[in-house]
Amino acid sequence: MPRLKQLNYYVKCNLAPTVPLPLNEEDLESPLWHLKLYDVIILTEATYDEIVFINNYCRKHNKKFISADAFGVFTRVFNDFGDKFEILDKNGEDL
Repeated sequence: MPRLKQLNYYVKCNLAPTVPLPLNEEDLESPLWHLKLYDVIILTEATYDEIVFINNYCRKHNKKFISADAFGVFTRVFNDFGDKFEILDKNGEDL
């Protein structure tokens, strides 16, 4: 976590609790998790059910969602920044 915080000192980062991720909104908004306070939720090492549930929660509450995992030499990244996310560069090239 200290190295992640070094990337941008103006961004607040927190690690999730070490208890299993709850799959109900009430617990996600409890003082233990406080998901409503964050703009971006990032999951790693999550099950498919956890990924789907948290992504749906993020969509409902207009949060950005990223799920990422590494499996040996293979990786998987899923991003969902919502329906209102706007991409301003047309072709991915630097101007």
